[in-house]
Amino acid sequence: MASFTDNVPQFNEYVSQQPVEAMVKVGMQKQQQYDTNVQKIQQSFSNIAGMQISRDVDKEYLEKQVNDVSQRLKTFASGDFSSNNLTSSMTGMVNGIANDEIIQNSVQSSMNYKYELDRIKKAKEEGTLTPDNLLKFQKDSSSWTNGTEAGESFNASYIEYFDVLKYTREAIDSMNPSGMTYDDILVE
Repeated sequence: MASFTDNVPQFNEYVSQQPVEAMVKVGMQKQQQYDTNVQKIQQSFSNIAGMQISRDVDKEYLEKQVNDVSQRLKTFASGDFSSNNLTSSMTGMVNGIANDEIIQNSVQSSMNYKYELDRIKKAKEEGTLTPDNLLKFQKDSSSWTNGTEAGESFNASYIEYFDVLKYTREAIDSMNPSGMTYDDILVE
């Protein structure tokens, strides 16, 4: 049993065996890499989500591809996101969606369709839209808009109004055959 007369042992000052400052620096660097890599992955998904696709069948295909990649990415949920290798692997899977030929064709076809609709709108504003040209465009584009296969190409185009009579009149008048005008030729 101890008594008050016993000598109290003297201990040396505690010296940390681990370099705390170095560990803090490493932790801060890992956190910065983690934040950067998570942002890269989110940016890849944002790029995919921002794709302009017009048809529902193409949107469904894109959604299926995103869901498939999301399922594969769940296996990495416990991974070290501060690792550039893991991030490269994950962004590669996500970017694979954008490189899919069907998705690329859907985006390009949607852009072409929108461009043609803008041309029709402009022709309407200028007063040069004719019902027959509009009907031809609608007929040509209906197979694409009503298509059921993802990735079909849009090949229709709006044909602008062309005044054949005006063109013929100007061409003949500019040639001036035998000093005659277009009106002179039609009269004789």
